[in-house]
Amino acid sequence: MGHTGYSAKENVNNIKIVHLHWGLQLIFDESQKEGNNEIWIDVYPLTRFLAKHTQAAVKVEGTKEWVRTGDIVDPKVEEYEAGTPGEVQMPAKEDSLENNQLEGQEEE
Repeated sequence: MGHTGYSAKENVNNIKIVHLHWGLQLIFDESQKEGNNEIWIDVYPLTRFLAKHTQAAVKVEGTKEWVRTGDIVDPKVEEYEAGTPGEVQMPAKEDSLENNQLEGQEEE
């Protein structure tokens, strides 16, 4: 929690309301922690996505556990499972470089 960040000067409190500071940083190497090669993810699109895909949960009596009230439904999984048994289904690729390269090659 904090109330800084709205000033040209660092660590200056220009806002009176305490608010949440949060973010997501990808760290593949220790040198990325405090340097010029930091990778930060904009969490707001992720938050909006997750907000649209919420699911009810209930607390398990006598524990600290929570469980969802229904199964996860993914239409793509159902579509995949309805395919021919044993058939390998490859994802469709639209105008990818890989497809363009393969067009001129003959099967051996």
